[in-house]
Amino acid sequence: RRGRRKRYSDIAITTSLSLKLIYRLGLRQTEGLIRSIIALMGINLRSPDYTTISRRSSLVEVKKLHPRNTADGVVIMIDSTGLKLYGEKEWCVHKHGGTSLRRSWRKLHLSIDDTGHIHSSELTTLHESDDSQVSPLLDAVTVPIVKIIADGGYNMTTVERYVRERIPGDKPDIVIPPNKNTKLSSLEQHSIQEQHIIAIREQGRQRWQKETGYNRRSKVENAMYRYKTIIGRKMSARTIETQKTESKIAVFVLNTMTALGMPVATKTA
Repeated sequence: RRGRRKRYSDIAITTSLSLKLIYRLGLRQTEGLIRSIIALMGINLRSPDYTTISRRSSLVEVKKLHPRNTADGVVIMIDSTGLKLYGEKEWCVHKHGGTSLRRSWRKLHLSIDDTGHIHSSELTTLHESDDSQVSPLLDAVTVPIVKIIADGGYNMTTVERYVRERIPGDKPDIVIPPNKNTKLSSLEQHSIQEQHIIAIREQGRQRWQKETGYNRRSKVENAMYRYKTIIGRKMSARTIETQKTESKIAVFVLNTMTALGMPVATKTA
């Protein structure tokens, strides 16, 4: 009832949604799985029913897993990918035939570091541009940032302006490949993108990518591949609020797997 104290904590709902994503189950199947686990453990607990899981999925607060060994700062890679939505239009085409189909997608924006840890994520519609999500992505990063790497889609003056405000120093390290047709200004002090243009013209694009570390951007593409392989290429939630929760829980699951699977550096005598 409205105003009543919640029976199940956010951890219980998050655990239920995590199992649902990992094993790609329906809500009823998730409830049955949790009941079976509780029965095997022999503990006196009640499983949240599928209606409660569905209702709380848009309001639950997802726990954030903090990375390790970030005292010296991290290199952040930013990119976005598409996640498919399945709606009634595809069912109408399957039932009544025809080839006219209007597909719908969501855009998942990620920021990760060299270890594969996802620091922040944002889920938007197709109408949101990539550069508009740089600000919320970097604001959600809780550790010092020493460098930002992104592809040419983020080659915007708004991105450079915000990064200058976000990272202290006169010359923040931003590695974004400039457009081929970009012309240099007549000013004596060139912008960061103009400095990249000069470096590419002098030493070539491949050497510029190696020296600036631009090739490390492939790590964010690997993270998106892990997301689509483990979680899936389509979203199961129906509303944008529950879809955002689904993406947050998926990021938490991937970060947990990364933390468990990565080797830990030890000091030798």
